[in-house]
Amino acid sequence: YLSNVRARMNSPLRIRVGGNSMDASTYVPDQTEMIILTDPSAYYNDVPCNFGPTLFDVMNTLADTVGEMQFIIGLSMQNPSSDSNVLELAAAAESKLGSRLDAMLLGNEPDLYAGHGTRTSYTIQDYIPEVEGILNDMADSQYGNLTDERIIGGPTVCCDWDLDDVLNAGLDQLPY
Repeated sequence: YLSNVRARMNSPLRIRVGGNSMDASTYVPDQTEMIILTDPSAYYNDVPCNFGPTLFDVMNTLADTVGEMQFIIGLSMQNPSSDSNVLELAAAAESKLGSRLDAMLLGNEPDLYAGHGTRTSYTIQDYIPEVEGILNDMADSQYGNLTDERIIGGPTVCCDWDLDDVLNAGLDQLPY
């Protein structure tokens, strides 16, 4: 299927990895299995997992087999005060995917965090300083500056926020 799609394109196929389950999933650098479901009874549209570097190997093999691809990786904002796993994932994605890494999206649909029970309440005014904190940590991480190529994107918003409001609240002043 992907080969047929790729054959009809003049530019690399872009694949987004993450989405709903990204905020509750964890990158485990020494895990040999590609993915381990951590809550098999989870709602089908939000299945958390642990994933290891084999996922990046599979993604690279897919691009080698099907034709050139670029990947967009989701980065969790589940716990922005403890973002060490976000930094570890970002560094691994950059290292393993290289030029195939098109972007890293910080947080998935933060406008729904309160409704999904991730936070008691959550507003754009909560989101902007958290993003700024994570970006600062990424710029000054033990892995080096993970934001020097302006590869960070997001947020993907769903229903409760307007992207213009997010930008006007200060996101457009951050190094995106």
